[in-house]
Amino acid sequence: MNKGAVNTVGASTTGSYSGGLIGFIDSSHATSILSIDNSSNEGIVKLSIDYTGYSSSSGGFIGNIKNIVTANIITSYNKGNITSFTGNVAGFIGGIETSAQMVRIDKSYNEGKIVNESQYGSTGGFIGGNNNTVKTIIVNSFNKGSVEGFFGVGGLLGATSGPDIKTSYNSGKITNKLHASGNGDNSFAGGLIGSAWKRDVAIADSYNIGVIESYSGAKNSYSGGLIGKASTLFNPEQLAFSMTITSSYSYTDMIAVTESSNTPITTPILGIKEEKQSPLLEITITPTDNFYYSKTPLDNSDHATFKTAVDFKDKTKFTPNWNFDTTWEIVEGNLYPTLRNVVKSK
Repeated sequence: MNKGAVNTVGASTTGSYSGGLIGFIDSSHATSILSIDNSSNEGIVKLSIDYTGYSSSSGGFIGNIKNIVTANIITSYNKGNITSFTGNVAGFIGGIETSAQMVRIDKSYNEGKIVNESQYGSTGGFIGGNNNTVKTIIVNSFNKGSVEGFFGVGGLLGATSGPDIKTSYNSGKITNKLHASGNGDNSFAGGLIGSAWKRDVAIADSYNIGVIESYSGAKNSYSGGLIGKASTLFNPEQLAFSMTITSSYSYTDMIAVTESSNTPITTPILGIKEEKQSPLLEITITPTDNFYYSKTPLDNSDHATFKTAVDFKDKTKFTPNWNFDTTWEIVEGNLYPTLRNVVKSK
């Protein structure tokens, strides 16, 4: 457990890293495994490096992982606020790169506030950004901390490849801060994932109830109740991949602030499907299997069926896949579903 503050300051031309437990870890071993089990961070982590680029990162547990084949975070939590002025930022792992193959987060949660003050980098409740080879598995976990960033901003994952999310949720507010005076790039925000590419995307039995606030920026801003963007970008091999969302829910207020001639796009499930290099993205989202509620009108509800606010607090309104005996619990009429098997700290 760490309860002390970590503040990395100075200037860098190559990138810097800051973490509540580990700043940077690199392994050349082909079978290297990193496991964080029954661990926690409650200290503030701040990266104040003067560096413009994506090669820096900060996280509540680890700033950056490189060449780790498998990384596991199990029955652990972060309550520390994480702030960075450069690179990727997250509650658990800021950035993942090179030969990492799989990251698994199980029975864990974040309650810290995640703030990215840089327009270069991604921001997530669990993981900020990873390269295009990593499979990310999240199960039985949740985020309650607010997440603020400029590019790929997500309640669980900022910008990622190969996410597989099951029985997990976000209730923290998501803010996409790319204003019209920013660097002019498109920006994406999602209740669970900001931006996903290249490898298969799967979400099942999960939900978002966090408010999503987005600004129009100088170009385009896309926000989805679950995913901001799914894209074939960074796919030079032109590999076909799919996105499947089943038995999942979005109950959220989407606040769209127009600051330029472009109006932010807000949708209940997927903000935008982007096929940059080849039309090989197959999307399977059955409207009758996924549901949403919003107090404000949304641009496209083709991927989900509208339900009332009361329905989201009634377990009989959830699909049969939701197990309220062993996985979920709910105080009907008063609260949203919570996870039974995640032990919270006192």
